[in-house]
Amino acid sequence: MIKYFYDSTIQVPEDYYSFIKDLPLQNEKAILSIYYYESLRDYFTTIWEPAKTKEWTPGKSIPDRVEDYTQYSQSQFSSYISDILLARSLDLLIDMNRLTEDNFTNIIKAVHDTSLNNYLELRYANREMLKQGDDAPDFYLKNENDEYLSLKSFNDSIVYISFWMTGCKPCIKEFPEENILVDIFKNEKVKIISICMNSEEESWRNMIMKYQLKSVNLFATGNWEKMLKENYHISGFPHYVIIDKENKIIENNYVRPSQGAEQMIRNVLNN
Repeated sequence: MIKYFYDSTIQVPEDYYSFIKDLPLQNEKAILSIYYYESLRDYFTTIWEPAKTKEWTPGKSIPDRVEDYTQYSQSQFSSYISDILLARSLDLLIDMNRLTEDNFTNIIKAVHDTSLNNYLELRYANREMLKQGDDAPDFYLKNENDEYLSLKSFNDSIVYISFWMTGCKPCIKEFPEENILVDIFKNEKVKIISICMNSEEESWRNMIMKYQLKSVNLFATGNWEKMLKENYHISGFPHYVIIDKENKIIENNYVRPSQGAEQMIRNVLNN
């Protein structure tokens, strides 16, 4: 499993997670175990959601993972388990700043316990986040040719940024889609920028060559890495941001290329 996580060339066998199907999900005796909730999330990720969304094709509504998780929790478990499962998930999403107003509203409605509701509403109200219309935090980072670029270097263009690290398999899976975006928007005022963090410079350069990355490739280390994590509230990778032509935030924690980013960028271009 560790090899699979770090090596994008390894394919997981179709029946790899089949043993999970035989495990009991509804188990109130395990209510105090963090591993119980981890296993329920694993089941959702590997069994329940793929079965529900495998027939999705471009052109249909983009699956909403948070909405699916809420439906899964309510349909599979008692209210007692579902409340804790959803509250834990919402707590993590607030920490990671990966939550829309609609998602928050839908989850909070699905949590029936008053104490949990009060706690989550307070957490959400006090969160820190970049909002639409805020100035996008600037950077000054080098590309693979050792030239230094800032966000202001891309004035008058819509900027779609991917924050990633070399050991992140979900990041690597998005590379082909990012390259496609570069080709699609090459004649438009759109820049696809990849900022590598938490990585060794040599490894970053090797990845650019290995995957023939077409985006604007930048490398963040030291204080810049720390500042970007804090300023963009990055708690996991990949992390996507879209910025307008005036360097204002359109959305922090934007959709991935594989989740319909092309159409979303077109919508921004047409507005």
